[in-house]
Amino acid sequence: MGRDTHSADYFSADNLGRLSRVEEHLSFVEGIAEKYRHTGISAGNFRPAAGKSGRDWNDICRQIELIRKKKNDKKLNISVIGEFSTGKSTFINALLRRELLASSALQGTTVASTVIDYSEGYEIELEYLDGRSDEELRYSCFQELRRGLERFTTDSSMARLLKSVNVFLPADILKNDFRIIDTPGTNVTEAWHEDVTVRALKEKSDLSIILTSAEKPVPNTMLGFVKKHLESILPQCVFVVTKLDLIRPRERDRQLAYIKMKLEEELEIRDAVALPYISPMVLGSERSMEDGSAEEKKRLCIVGSYGEDKRTLAESLGNQYDVTVCDIQKLYTDPAGQKGTWAQKGTWAVVNGATDVVMLLNATRLWSSDEKNFIHGCGCGERLILAVNHMDQVRQEEIPAIKAYCKRNMDFFATSDTRICYISTDSEDIGISELTEELAKSGEWDEPEKVAVDDALLRMSLETEQKLIQHTAKQRTLAVTKKLTQLVDDIYKSVSGQMERISKDYENKLALLDRSKKADLNLFVRQEKGDRLKHFDEVMKELSEDLEQGIYAKAAGACASVVGNLDDKRTADQIKEYISTSLSNDSVRQAEDLMGEADGYYRRIQGAFEDEMKTFHASFKKIYRSLDIIPLDLFQSKYDFPQKAAIEAADIAGMANYIAEKLKSENGKMLGGAAAGAAIGTAVAPGVGTIIGGLIGVFIGAPGSEQNARTREACKDKLRPQLTNYYNSVSDKVTSAVDQYIRQMRICLSDEIDKYLKRYRSEVDRQIVLENNRRRDINTQISGLKADMAGIQNHKKQLDSVIVQLNNLGRKEQ
Repeated sequence: MGRDTHSADYFSADNLGRLSRVEEHLSFVEGIAEKYRHTGISAGNFRPAAGKSGRDWNDICRQIELIRKKKNDKKLNISVIGEFSTGKSTFINALLRRELLASSALQGTTVASTVIDYSEGYEIELEYLDGRSDEELRYSCFQELRRGLERFTTDSSMARLLKSVNVFLPADILKNDFRIIDTPGTNVTEAWHEDVTVRALKEKSDLSIILTSAEKPVPNTMLGFVKKHLESILPQCVFVVTKLDLIRPRERDRQLAYIKMKLEEELEIRDAVALPYISPMVLGSERSMEDGSAEEKKRLCIVGSYGEDKRTLAESLGNQYDVTVCDIQKLYTDPAGQKGTWAQKGTWAVVNGATDVVMLLNATRLWSSDEKNFIHGCGCGERLILAVNHMDQVRQEEIPAIKAYCKRNMDFFATSDTRICYISTDSEDIGISELTEELAKSGEWDEPEKVAVDDALLRMSLETEQKLIQHTAKQRTLAVTKKLTQLVDDIYKSVSGQMERISKDYENKLALLDRSKKADLNLFVRQEKGDRLKHFDEVMKELSEDLEQGIYAKAAGACASVVGNLDDKRTADQIKEYISTSLSNDSVRQAEDLMGEADGYYRRIQGAFEDEMKTFHASFKKIYRSLDIIPLDLFQSKYDFPQKAAIEAADIAGMANYIAEKLKSENGKMLGGAAAGAAIGTAVAPGVGTIIGGLIGVFIGAPGSEQNARTREACKDKLRPQLTNYYNSVSDKVTSAVDQYIRQMRICLSDEIDKYLKRYRSEVDRQIVLENNRRRDINTQISGLKADMAGIQNHKKQLDSVIVQLNNLGRKEQ
């Protein structure tokens, strides 16, 4: 490479900064992003699903911001990676000199990545995957922190929501600008656990400490994971051999040598760093008082609903516990509907940090939703005890049923074995000894198993710690530089891909316009137009038949209705009065109802028209796809329909003279009266008025001695044929008007389909004119794009060269 890569100067920040030129690359990418992030030229104007350029450029800008933040971060992020059973959690606890992480025989104990950082206090910060704001929790002591962390990292339902859990506590190793990242592991049973590990490595880790067990050294699954995800920083990684104490002493050196050789051969690295570390020896030699000393009082949290004797119970327990009482309702009355806000105020933190949690339940009222919610959601596990109070206030025969009911609810809602005691805080008959016995059994701090410390193994492990710190300190600048160059390389790939899409957009847009201009749609329109008109005619034929059958039936009904109004007129005077005052209005109203039938048919005709246009529009959309032309949305929800033909009853006024002549010829005695009545009636209303006038004549010319019934029947006989003719004439007008409207709408449908094609052609021509006017600008921008992309390729070549040089550091000579 032309220089001594083993010298300290080579690994200095200044030299690696000059070599990687990270700042230069960042400035170049920022300029490109600023130039193109607001571009409006995209084929997405025609195809909305493809228009995502704005989002892509914003993502690139966010990537740049993250790189700058990483560049200015002085801390080194060290991830600890290991397969199940390699002792990863115990190893981290040993480095911290605290039992922070849960150790379990269950595979995949940790299901969320945990970032451990330095702080004078005890805090947990939760980063969520769904974009919600980070949540900060503060704890008063180490044990509260530990219990809270166990809940967030071992509960899969909670861990699936989290991007990472950031833990802050005072630990000496963290003061050296280190962050420790605990990951779920590389061979857990659920694939999403490994996804969490990969995301942590990509987004947070700079260097990795990779654990392998001396019992099962360097498994192929671990090698595959390391090669795939840690390729660029392998020479800078440290391999730690755990559980060396479980093999015979004389085999330890040979096992270490074998592991080192296999790593160098399989991973093609030179001088692999493989160091022994026996975590139990380190933990056994230095126990923190905060890890659960017997001198520390057990923290007891008593929870219950408003009004329960929580204070009385706390006083009864005496001074052997550090007791806090809490109302259950406070835990579930957060306005935001989440425990987080209350946890920040300390309410849930008290529950989480307690050695034991006692839920006080009143035996006289038993369970409410508050108690059930608490048991189901508190996550207290085996720390939870149900204390059923006021047992002296229930009848003796009720006690078995109460106990069975409480056990059933605890079995259903609790997450651990049932623990119930029965007490009374207001009676001497039933004391609290049963509760204190339960408290005496439980609440231990889960201290690790005591181990006999082997001085040689302890000394070996402490030496490994010093080597770890020295190695990571030496490799810090190189690891961060490689991380930055890799991130910049990722950005170049994103930028190049986005700019290629923009260039492709230009080409696609012009080609799309050209295809749309040349596409021959005339044949399609002619064929589709013929199909639509044929179908419209078929629908209209059915409609006309329906109208003809219905309208004349309604005309007969109208005639019968008016004639029938005479049936309840018992005297000649009543008949005459009805004919003189009401008959005209009744007849006209029935005629208007008949004419109103046309409106319903007009709407059906318009609906048929719109259905044909929808079908045509759908067919046109298929043409867009088949011909790959501009899919313009030319569908209209409103159309300019032709004027409806007017239907007037006055149009049949000529029938009035016929009625008068008919009445005159049938009965000479009615001549004078009928003629006079007809004259009067015609003046009132043409057609209808003549009928009424003729009937009035019946009463003027008829002998006074005739019976009322004969008079009424005579009137009905005179009236019926005239009204029948009248309403049939109105029906003729209605059918004629509807037929005329059908013919007009058919012409309108034909014209509208022709207009559809014209509108499409017009819009394509308009866009082509616009694009021709902009073609010069587009060509200029394409030239600029090509120049910028050439610049990107040049920068990327330089960066690729740097990455190759950095990756070769520490590798075997090829």
